[in-house]
Amino acid sequence: MFKKIFDLKVIHTYYQNQECPDLDIYPTEECQKILAGHRLIVKKNINGISVIAPVSSTGEPLIQFSEDLQFTFLLKIINKNFLDFTDFPDLNEPQWNPLLNLIYRFSNENIGDVGSWDLEKTIVKYLELKKYKDDNIVGFVVIYNNSSLPSVLNQSSEFKINFTAKEQYWLYYLVADSDTQNYTFLIQHNDNQGERIIFKRIDIAPNDKVLAVIKQEFPQSKQYLFKSKNEVSCQQYARGKIQLKKRKEGEDDDDDDDDDDVEVWIDNLPNPPEGNGIKVLNLQQWRW
Repeated sequence: MFKKIFDLKVIHTYYQNQECPDLDIYPTEECQKILAGHRLIVKKNINGISVIAPVSSTGEPLIQFSEDLQFTFLLKIINKNFLDFTDFPDLNEPQWNPLLNLIYRFSNENIGDVGSWDLEKTIVKYLELKKYKDDNIVGFVVIYNNSSLPSVLNQSSEFKINFTAKEQYWLYYLVADSDTQNYTFLIQHNDNQGERIIFKRIDIAPNDKVLAVIKQEFPQSKQYLFKSKNEVSCQQYARGKIQLKKRKEGEDDDDDDDDDDVEVWIDNLPNPPEGNGIKVLNLQQWRW
């Protein structure tokens, strides 16, 4: 008979159900020997693993764990887009790449009871796992044999490895024909199912790198820039009903679209990519 000792689950606020399938969890070489020596089974789940042990008739592991026993698992990125939508606030480096110097360490070291727990997250130098150097390792997990692991397997612990979705400003660059100068553009988010994103038109700096590329490719165009008022959280599903609207120049220029002369030009603008939050829209391909 086999019973579960603990689960390791990757939780990410990017996903609607928070189950993150983007990381592979697998034991280090030393941990593989420990698992084999105790006849433990590692079962893969959608967003993590379960560790299962053979038990006696009383529910205790057939091979008892020593007090200093610990399990170490590596966290490997298997979705190349993971870095685009994941926040790494602890590192204060927006473009941080976990392949370089630092990785996360998750542990149950300070957890004292069997149950469902968030693992403690710290940052360590990659040297701690130097021999496991891999371009896609974002961290590792250490599970200690403490009171958070059940001694009798009529219950089990669930350990959660938490990641948070990145937040960033959304920028829409509009590339239009020169004859659009007689119109005012608005971008409005009209989806009432979630948090509404507010966009404001802003001036484009003369040294803007995106503007330089646009002018080079479309030298006769007119350019407009809209920026979200607040940072927008990355999420699994695209946000809908982000509308581009237009009206004759000279009308009230606030965000109230109750005027009869306001026209929805594009009903659903594509979301900016998660990597940088910047979307360039060539309006010249839409009929004016």
